[in-house]
Amino acid sequence: MIFRFESDAGVHGRQSWDADLGSVREAQVQAIQTLGELLSEDGSQFWMSEDVTMTVSDETGLMLFCLDLSAVKAPALHNPHPKGT
Repeated sequence: MIFRFESDAGVHGRQSWDADLGSVREAQVQAIQTLGELLSEDGSQFWMSEDVTMTVSDETGLMLFCLDLSAVKAPALHNPHPKGT
């Protein structure tokens, strides 16, 4: 089966590519692994936007699933020197 992967993660901006995999389960595993690899290229880029996505579609363009990764900074990071310290 041909799967289309599209992501905005990593230092190269929006990317898309196709992969010939045996099942949707294999595509799910590949999506997680690839998203991790893209983020490992430059983790600081993720913290600038604090969210990334990856969508996976079949060969007809039907979206099968989407990975959304986002971060929420704790208030302590917004105010690194709280009153009284």
